[in-house]
Amino acid sequence: MNLEARNLGRKFNRQWIFRNLDLNIAQGARVAITGANGSGKSTLLQILAGMMPQTEGSIDWKVEEKSIDEQAVFQHLVFSAPYQLLPEYLSPIEILKDWYNIKKLSDGFQIAQLLEEAGLASAAQRPVQQFSSGMKQRLKLLLCLYADCPLILLDEPTGNLDQSGTEWVLKRLNHISQKSTLIIASNLPEEVQICNQLIQLKD
Repeated sequence: MNLEARNLGRKFNRQWIFRNLDLNIAQGARVAITGANGSGKSTLLQILAGMMPQTEGSIDWKVEEKSIDEQAVFQHLVFSAPYQLLPEYLSPIEILKDWYNIKKLSDGFQIAQLLEEAGLASAAQRPVQQFSSGMKQRLKLLLCLYADCPLILLDEPTGNLDQSGTEWVLKRLNHISQKSTLIIASNLPEEVQICNQLIQLKD
């Protein structure tokens, strides 16, 4: 997916979080959004996902040079964030099967393989309400990292993860298809270095 933003700005009450932001993100780009706490990294990511309206400016989303209506953008992307909620009463295998009936699973993968790679195979049938924050984060990422989708948006993907979980995520990020545009909101060097384009938000 290609994204082009012009004079993008967002304010809460009377306080501008960011303003006059121009972006040009090409298909297949690996983009890191960095900045201090409160600079608007998560806010910008949610705006690019069509989940939050900008206060001013415009965004043009394109798939194969065809503009996508803002109301349909969600059909062409996946999004993961530590603050995202999961259905607590369902198990990982139920959530993944339902999700990948909606989104296309990358070629060569099966649901059981995803759970194995994320270290969740032994908990596949347990309800999510029994999971630790790290296990929930692994499951959220399974909904994104193996999707054949034009746009992948990740907010601090290795947050709440232990070393093995972090290694799994970083390895998988390096193997995401170049057909997908990847945008990561993070200040962690190991996540930023995966990217080839930097958006640095100022206070």
